[in-house]
Amino acid sequence: MTVKEEKNIPQSNTPSEEEIRIAVIQAQCNQDVGRSQKLYDLEAQYQKPLIAKNQAALENELKEFKRKDEQFKQYVLDNQ
Repeated sequence: MTVKEEKNIPQSNTPSEEEIRIAVIQAQCNQDVGRSQKLYDLEAQYQKPLIAKNQAALENELKEFKRKDEQFKQYVLDNQ
């Protein structure tokens, strides 16, 4: 038995109006102070060297994905 069940706290996956209101205020504040952009910039800063290091492998995977995608499309066209 969980704590929520034990205390008969109602469980809901749908946020309340108050939770939505607070989330909107927080998101707007983050946007206003540039927090969201700073987070994206920081993440990009860490991703950039990894992408550069693995660029060739990423391009090969993309080519392979496109090749398979074309094969699947052709298969569907041939077997309709």
